[in-house]
Amino acid sequence: MSFRKENAKYISADEYAEKFASAWKKMDSRFFKYEGLQYYDIEGDDAWAAYLNKDFRTCEVKIKEQIAEQTEMYRQVLDESKSLIRIRFVEKPLNDYTHYEMLSYKVSAQYGEKIFILPDLSKIKKSKKLEDFVLFDEENLLVSDYDKDGKFKGAWIVTDEEDLATYLSLSNWMVKNGIILGEFLNDLE
Repeated sequence: MSFRKENAKYISADEYAEKFASAWKKMDSRFFKYEGLQYYDIEGDDAWAAYLNKDFRTCEVKIKEQIAEQTEMYRQVLDESKSLIRIRFVEKPLNDYTHYEMLSYKVSAQYGEKIFILPDLSKIKKSKKLEDFVLFDEENLLVSDYDKDGKFKGAWIVTDEEDLATYLSLSNWMVKNGIILGEFLNDLE
């Protein structure tokens, strides 16, 4: 999947936080997030560190603490009848990081986030990689930029109407073809 970079604006990781917060405040009905990397380099993630040390009890506690910090955000969005949708592409067999994320997603789902798993992207991936992206309603699209090690570098603000329509259509396709988290986890066992 690609977009016309000549019609988009690149922003740094710091600018991304500001743009994300602004789009979040303006969101009317739907937040959509697609994650496709099999590993993300997130500095200071105590839950992930505990998972790597095979301290699964501490990992679970840390995950719950991290997500509980977002309780107000979840409550506000759900009180206003907005949707929070996450699509996660996974390659099988799952690696340690995607196993860890499944633990986190179970907690996020308890807060009202709708999480779908896509184990196969062959129908849409074609020859180009599909970058992670977030889409607020139908008008604010941020396409993420990661280095080869999964470290976030920045994002593209995509405003071209044709590109927005393409990503909106893609997001709808992903929801339609995704496997609900609970079903995916049951099938893993």
